[in-house]
Amino acid sequence: MKRLLFVFLLIAALAGAQTSTKKPAAKRATRPAAASAQPPLTETEAVQQLTKRLQEILNAWSTMDPDAAAKFYAKDADLIFFDLAAFQYKGWDDHYLGTKKLFQDYQSLNIRLNEDANVHWKGDLAYATATWNVLGTLADNTQQKLDLRWTVVLERRNGEWVVVHEHVSAPLTDAAAPPSKPAQPQPKKPADPLK
Repeated sequence: MKRLLFVFLLIAALAGAQTSTKKPAAKRATRPAAASAQPPLTETEAVQQLTKRLQEILNAWSTMDPDAAAKFYAKDADLIFFDLAAFQYKGWDDHYLGTKKLFQDYQSLNIRLNEDANVHWKGDLAYATATWNVLGTLADNTQQKLDLRWTVVLERRNGEWVVVHEHVSAPLTDAAAPPSKPAQPQPKKPADPLK
């Protein structure tokens, strides 16, 4: 009996030693718990909050100060933001630095949300689609007008809607020129026999 107990304890000890030497599995970035402590929103509340938040975000960017926009964005390092100025920004810090650099080329910026803004939500997650009009004055006094598209994903954290992903794009305004036809060979003129 003692021998059986010894074998059992030896096997248990070896199994415990083997599991303690295994590398832990890679952990995904944890997100703040959003839904557990927040009361659900009615449809009217959600649409009003989200539509208001969209214009607040654009108003903040109109100041050309990323610090003004910062409170509307989640700060998770693994979030991706697609913008016109860069292929992508990885995390808020990258987005902040990229836009700060972009705004050095501008004197002023005015971004207006168009009436086509459309919000969709479920619980504490939402996405919206919209277009904007951007009127900017570059450092050299050149006026710039852009019509942009916007898809934005928001999450309600601690009662506030924050951007967790956005995609800004512009339609191609100059259509690609059709391929040119190869030049047709010109027929040779017959030699002038009088020359």
